[in-house]
Amino acid sequence: MLLTTVMRTALATTLVAAFVTVLPLRAWSHPSDFQTLTIDLLFGGEGLEAIDAAVVESSGPTWEPFPSVELRDRVARDVLAALDLSGSAASIDSEMSERYHQVGFFVVMDKEQLEGNEFIVNTAPLQAIAADTNLEQLKLSVCSEDSETFNDLEIDATREGRDPIRNNRNERSSCQVWEIAVDDPPVTVTVTTPSLPMTGLSLNGALTLALTLTITGLTIVTIDRRRRMFG
Repeated sequence: MLLTTVMRTALATTLVAAFVTVLPLRAWSHPSDFQTLTIDLLFGGEGLEAIDAAVVESSGPTWEPFPSVELRDRVARDVLAALDLSGSAASIDSEMSERYHQVGFFVVMDKEQLEGNEFIVNTAPLQAIAADTNLEQLKLSVCSEDSETFNDLEIDATREGRDPIRNNRNERSSCQVWEIAVDDPPVTVTVTTPSLPMTGLSLNGALTLALTLTITGLTIVTIDRRRRMFG
């Protein structure tokens, strides 16, 4: 009886392990739109930090066949060029997206390359990338990992975006989203991150302080000389 129980437990464990091993990774990923180039621009308090993207060639109902790693790598580099970031230090993972797994790619930006507090996106070159990849639309999202950081962003666009959808599409919660067909008029999005607090004096402030101290010092010296002369 004990041997039978042990055998059953071992068999169950083996079946579970086999199921987990062969279970497609996409079952744990978030859905991404069909026939769409999805680009999530992830902003932190100091600017653009990462790009999470999906390249879905399938028209449904499943995401297979997955896009090749070579295609995802090419699209990733084209996207960086379209965003004027090709000269910036970046780490590209062409094999796995953080959110969309094996249908996408993930790019981590070097923050030191993005110290400016304004980032401008024109969707025309991104729409061209989608068209060249035989996709039907571009889905662009400006996002942050938390609502507090997102609420600090100033987002201006030539066409109003929409809020995320939290049903079967399960989009990131702290985002503004634009869905643009490849032949639609392009949209320009300007994202301004909050200015960092000053840590020390500006150049004008330093010059003003130096001039004030110099005048004060000369005044003290002049008064002291007059006192000595006229005793």
